[in-house]
Amino acid sequence: MKAILRRIAALYLLCASNLAFAGNLPAGSFSVGYDEAWFADNYLNWLALPQFNTTLSVIDTYFAGMVNGNAKIVRIWVFPGLQGINLNLSNPPGSQTVGLTLDFLNNLPTVLSHARSKGLKVQVTALNGVDMQTAVGTPSKLTSRICY
Repeated sequence: MKAILRRIAALYLLCASNLAFAGNLPAGSFSVGYDEAWFADNYLNWLALPQFNTTLSVIDTYFAGMVNGNAKIVRIWVFPGLQGINLNLSNPPGSQTVGLTLDFLNNLPTVLSHARSKGLKVQVTALNGVDMQTAVGTPSKLTSRICY
């Protein structure tokens, strides 16, 4: 009996979280979304590039394609390859985040603004567990998500 109740509770929580991202959709419908870990050929630093304006045209092209495909949501990864993060590596394994790079802080609002101008909601995935494990030597158990 307990196992059945746990499964029902898990299913309810899953549905509730999906409805939070889907918004006010009619019953039986869903939204199309895309998962973009990076844009162009810049996995390790697409969002922390000093010459970000060259990547911005690619991002606009991707967003336009998503809209043409009836997308409503795009998920972006903001820290693949630990881009934009300043880590203090002087005392491994006690590595810790010291701050974010200026390029990252300047470029993220631009991407969010361009997505909004196309009518896309953005689900921001903050942590890539594999990259964090490599950086600090321990498995990351959480992927932080916020919706903009």
